[in-house]
Amino acid sequence: MNIKDRIEKVKDESTDDFEFEIKDVFNLTGRGTVVVGDIKSGVYMLGDSVYIKTTDGKVWEDIVTCIWGHGDFVSIDLKKSRKEDLKAGDKIVRKL
Repeated sequence: MNIKDRIEKVKDESTDDFEFEIKDVFNLTGRGTVVVGDIKSGVYMLGDSVYIKTTDGKVWEDIVTCIWGHGDFVSIDLKKSRKEDLKAGDKIVRKL
């Protein structure tokens, strides 16, 4: 399923159940921390707050500044998070 199909699939879903699973983390000059992964459910609106939930139980609030798709994956730019704090398997959600 490509990104266009995924967008169509989630168009009518609630924004409250947004869940994104991180597959990889990068630090890009001029962009900051960028995570690559999969949208599991829901819809996100730019500028809304999200929560980062790590596999070791840490939780903090952040803001998604950009979402872009490529192939089967989606990349999300995070405003506050650092590459060192994130790893594969961590989640981004709208509600705790």
